[in-house]
Amino acid sequence: MPNKPDTLPAPQPPLIECPQCGHYCHPHDIHCPECNSPLISLGPTTHKVKRPHSLETGESKAIDVFAVDAVAILTVLSGEGTLTTDVDKPIVLGRRLLANDERLLDLSPFNAFQQGVSRRHCRLQRRGYRLIITDLGSSNGTYLNNERLLPFKDYIIAHGDHLVLGTFQINITFSIFTTD
Repeated sequence: MPNKPDTLPAPQPPLIECPQCGHYCHPHDIHCPECNSPLISLGPTTHKVKRPHSLETGESKAIDVFAVDAVAILTVLSGEGTLTTDVDKPIVLGRRLLANDERLLDLSPFNAFQQGVSRRHCRLQRRGYRLIITDLGSSNGTYLNNERLLPFKDYIIAHGDHLVLGTFQINITFSIFTTD
């Protein structure tokens, strides 16, 4: 009779099949190592905004990959604080409690009402390896890097982007916390 191992091997994450060449890729890969095709589809309704470009190369230096273990760090520019949130589930930026099951990052303690932040102003959510923002039909608009976002359209956020809700200003950065 064959010997059975005392411990089972750790479960491996499922591999992703490249839609272009069929190669099986690690789930953390952004591009296929065989054909370099993107593995993440953002869908036809996801938009990018213009970002500052390098003077040397003319290309954007923005990092818009939102790693699996990343959290969003929102720094309130009026000097009132920093908010850190995971985006494993969508989260609404706004004021007060919501009646349904939505998660809310309540900006009320930062004088959000006086700065024109709606109760349900915008939503942050993870989509693959990207952080997405969607204006939820806010009264005073959402701006990403000085570009007004169209309501109910998805936009990609990059590390270091500047966000304005009404007149409420936030810088967004990405960070990964490890348990060392």
